[in-house]
Amino acid sequence: MKKISILSISLMMIVSCGKKETQKENLSLNLQKGFEQTLIYSTSTEGNGNGGMNDATEVKYTIDSVDRDSNYYVTGEIVRMTYNQKMFGEEIHYDSRENSSSDDGMGEEFKPMLNNPFTFKIDKYGKIIEKKSLVKIFPEICI
Repeated sequence: MKKISILSISLMMIVSCGKKETQKENLSLNLQKGFEQTLIYSTSTEGNGNGGMNDATEVKYTIDSVDRDSNYYVTGEIVRMTYNQKMFGEEIHYDSRENSSSDDGMGEEFKPMLNNPFTFKIDKYGKIIEKKSLVKIFPEICI
């Protein structure tokens, strides 16, 4: 009886682990000219009760055109940036929509990026294939 149980369990394992039918998904973009989307990128950290920081960047993307190879020409524009830091009793606050004196000079650093459109080209899978005008605004990521 024990041998039959072991044999039947082994047989069930083999059958259940057999090749299953798989379905392939097409994970490519299918967007039209004029499509717009606004994304908010944010980060937040906390430092053992001694403080922390959080920031957010709101970027609006627009599809300018689509070529016959399904490459997308995209214009992006940073429309808002916020930054808050509290560290050892010192606070820094920056919001690009506000006039603030507690930004510790960050406003001047961020100003060239705000409302300054940049363009790039992506393929139908979202991979950046041309980033000429990104170099002017984000040189650190375009090396």
